[in-house]
Amino acid sequence: MKGILPGQKADWGVFGFAALGLATTLYPPADPLVAGTKVILKICRRLTEGKRLSEILVRQAITAIQRALSGDLTLINELTAFLQKAIGKPPLKDQIERIKRLAHLVRSHKSFASWLKIAKDITGKQLDRLMKTLDELALDETLKDYLCVCLEKLSKEVKEALADVDDDLRRKKLMEGMARAMRKGVSPQLMAEVLNHNLIAQYGRIKFLKNLATSAADAENLKNLFDAILEKGEPFLFEFHTATLEAQSKGVIVNALPQEVKRIFQ
Repeated sequence: MKGILPGQKADWGVFGFAALGLATTLYPPADPLVAGTKVILKICRRLTEGKRLSEILVRQAITAIQRALSGDLTLINELTAFLQKAIGKPPLKDQIERIKRLAHLVRSHKSFASWLKIAKDITGKQLDRLMKTLDELALDETLKDYLCVCLEKLSKEVKEALADVDDDLRRKKLMEGMARAMRKGVSPQLMAEVLNHNLIAQYGRIKFLKNLATSAADAENLKNLFDAILEKGEPFLFEFHTATLEAQSKGVIVNALPQEVKRIFQ
């Protein structure tokens, strides 16, 4: 077949249909996975950015079927559930838009694995909202990757709270604030740990993200404050709360949060 010999560039659409067709003769229960994969492959063949997704999806699907033949159904079930959520139901126009977003966001096996984890415990509608927001953010690819890793590490409750913000612009501002904080040195892991924390749940996760995005996402030494919230709890969350409220009342932003977490305003 054209494009699958060593040293040649693969046509993942052609190769995918052939390989999956052969695989399902060996394992017919894979039909639901193959049906979803074929929809994506057909659309990705029209997209310049879809070639990478096609390659990853074909490799993942073949691996899943191979494992299923050995009795391990974990990956095939995860992939099938993910594709059902990611593609959604007709009309075809909406499915195409979802697949375009998926192709924009999946640039490696690592990012594909992240979206599998993100999607695992939320609905298709919630997944689509998170993908749509991240895809539309005017951020460099590194920050988008950081956000993706952070979303992967969030608890079900936090992902649901973020996805269920019913105003697209507001959700975009919240996620942009998360990205700006990461640009200032807050790692995806640290951001996720803070948002997952019971103290932030009691304070209000969306309220916390709103105050962060509005007033504090660009503050110096923000990482120190996040570390302090995890280690010391309420006193440092109170520092964050009072600093952001004071900044909002003055129409300014929190310019710096030194190691001793004093408030300095711009």
